[in-house]
Amino acid sequence: MKNKKLAVIIVSLVMLIVVLLLTMGFFLRGAGLQDADVDMSDTRDISVVDGQAEPEKYAFDLQIPKAGTYIISAKWKLERPGFITGLVVSDKQGKEVFAATADSCEIDSGGLQLEEAVYTVEFYYLSNLRVYEQFLLDREFENTEMYEDFESNGSWEWQYHLKLTRVSNIKGIAILCGIVVSILFTIFLLALTKKDNNVKCKFDERQEYIRGRGFKYGFFSMLICNALFVCMNLAEIPLFAEFEVLILIGSAIGIGFWVVYCIWNEGYFALNEDKKKLMILFAVIAIMNFIIGGIQLAHGRVIQNGKLTYYSINFICGFLFIVIFLTMFLKKVCRDGEDEQE
Repeated sequence: MKNKKLAVIIVSLVMLIVVLLLTMGFFLRGAGLQDADVDMSDTRDISVVDGQAEPEKYAFDLQIPKAGTYIISAKWKLERPGFITGLVVSDKQGKEVFAATADSCEIDSGGLQLEEAVYTVEFYYLSNLRVYEQFLLDREFENTEMYEDFESNGSWEWQYHLKLTRVSNIKGIAILCGIVVSILFTIFLLALTKKDNNVKCKFDERQEYIRGRGFKYGFFSMLICNALFVCMNLAEIPLFAEFEVLILIGSAIGIGFWVVYCIWNEGYFALNEDKKKLMILFAVIAIMNFIIGGIQLAHGRVIQNGKLTYYSINFICGFLFIVIFLTMFLKKVCRDGEDEQE
């Protein structure tokens, strides 16, 4: 049995190191993909005479260096309202892959599958209602809001910024590697924190009963939280985080209820587990998550558009492990006090 435990520790540790090295390699490869991005901006003078824009449009070629998924981010603005700008991106056969209209805006195309070829970018200056409606009709856009600020005569300074970003699968691979690392790390901890030579946790009947009740409380608390978030989303009530983050928060609350209940009723630790090692490990995990979360916060990724993003996951996990650690500590203090009274 001793050899079995040692083998589990060695194998899980080696696999953990290999996966971490692969993850680092994927990130380094992903960073190199950013060299192919396009980032351009310009300022142009636009005049409108008797409702006719001069020039009517501005066009240029956009070279796609490699086939793949790209995001086109565009931003343009006017010093004052007066006409609508229509953006069209099309291939050499004239097939449009993206189009949008606005007087001033900042838009994102989402993921577009583009081939290695030259595409045409066209900015149309829609200076009257007739050309504006025709532009919408040609692309089957729904004109849900009537624009009423057309000026028959005038001149404007029109500024634009266009960015092309290639989307890689590095993020998905990194998430998958993170899941694998978590599984291997859990196996490693299960073996490392045992007082005997076993890898499996041993519980008595009373502990099994406590853990079952704790699962019930944790499940219903998670269910209530996630149902509340779904109802808020359906009611279009402003949420403080992205929806996937809210689901994770609900899951963290459910786990927290289960762990806290089990710890306080002495059903969490297995009979053959070293409690001191677990407390130290949970404290280290919490600190590591806060450090990683702090780095993401410093780069401005945790909160965007007034909402928590998936980069806040480390903070959520850190708070969860802090709650678990504090519960362990308080339970130990209470138990030591009871022992002294006896």
